[in-house]
Amino acid sequence: MLVNALGRPVRPELYSDTFRALSREAGVRPIHLHLIRHTLAVELLRADVSIVDTAALLGHTPDVFVSTYLRKSEAGVGSAASALGAALAGGS
Repeated sequence: MLVNALGRPVRPELYSDTFRALSREAGVRPIHLHLIRHTLAVELLRADVSIVDTAALLGHTPDVFVSTYLRKSEAGVGSAASALGAALAGGS
């Protein structure tokens, strides 16, 4: 449960409502606030931050992080298979 400085409950939607209002004031297309978390997760992984550390930053366990933020792709599976083949062949 989220509380304000006085210890009173805060509606979780307050963050989305505030973000939507700020987007409108700035004249930018509103997006779902959760998209920012997804973007942060992807960019941290691209920056070689570990899944464990990225999950911790976002307040998740690694299992929840992986099931929530990561999606397999055919290109990714092919890349992993190629990397495995190169490693087994003694290449890098």
